[in-house]
Amino acid sequence: MISAVSVALTLDSIRAGQGGSWRLVDGFDDPARWYSLNDDAYEPGDTLTSTAGVDGRALSVTIDAPDSGVTLGIGHASVPESLPAVVTPALLRAVSTQVGRGLRVRGPIPGDLRLTVVGVASVLPGAVGSNVAAFVDADWLLVHAQRNPVDRPQVGEVWTVGGARGQAVAEGLAASGVRVEGRVLAADQEAALAQQAPSLALLLLLVGAAAGAALATGGVMLHLYLTGRRRAFELAVLEVFGARRRDLWGPVAVEQGSLVGYGVLCGGLIGLLVALVALPAIPQFADRSTVPPPIYTPDWAVLGLALGLAVLLVGLGLAAVVAALVHQARPALLREEEL
Repeated sequence: MISAVSVALTLDSIRAGQGGSWRLVDGFDDPARWYSLNDDAYEPGDTLTSTAGVDGRALSVTIDAPDSGVTLGIGHASVPESLPAVVTPALLRAVSTQVGRGLRVRGPIPGDLRLTVVGVASVLPGAVGSNVAAFVDADWLLVHAQRNPVDRPQVGEVWTVGGARGQAVAEGLAASGVRVEGRVLAADQEAALAQQAPSLALLLLLVGAAAGAALATGGVMLHLYLTGRRRAFELAVLEVFGARRRDLWGPVAVEQGSLVGYGVLCGGLIGLLVALVALPAIPQFADRSTVPPPIYTPDWAVLGLALGLAVLLVGLGLAAVVAALVHQARPALLREEEL
């Protein structure tokens, strides 16, 4: 049976519990500090006015709802009527909205929950891949849940920072009556993933890549030495005409360094570009993942260290090749019939 609801209330005072005591809500008699929870479900809407009470000014609330199946009540302006939310790109596409605009979502809380999109994030707690999700302030959401305390929303997981601040959040949740089933640290999760087959396979790939790079560097140095031997006759002629050996180092080092540097620069850039394009396309899981997607942004510190080490090794090899070529450039070669 559905019956109409007609209520006229005069609130002489409104008090809020804080720190074990009750305090008077400042400005409770100002209608501008309150809003109706009926979500425009019926007309005429609820009326909030300032009136005279027993002990002074009071707040008058008039509700004329067509039936009891709609949401009834008022909310204070300290909790936004439309909650600021950070959403996933999938939610923007699903409701065809954009940052700065409002939307309504239907959940376990009676009535539509109003959200205002203030930002977009690809990864949110509990949301992976193409999930439609929104991230709002939990305290404000629980206030809206008081429309029906039986239907309070449940939180599957909470993300916090590490260290003492994260521990304080967990203790605060437990003190509020939230049962904490377990706490997983990012370092523990990373260590567990490092022992799984995909991580070990990537480690083997890195070792193989390093071995291949070492062999390629050795091959390049050998090729430079063999092809540079034909320049020994020219270098010997320059030495006969008075060129010192240290003067021969410069042209040979610039020539060989240009060849090697061009290959290292182009190969490194192409390899990095291919990795950034190809890695996200490699499937990581056989079924739908319950964790956020991997982040393929390179660790620039490690990448810089590896690149610096590679440049150092190539530089040492190049110096050895140049030294060997200059050492071969002796005047005695001019008296030989074949080089």
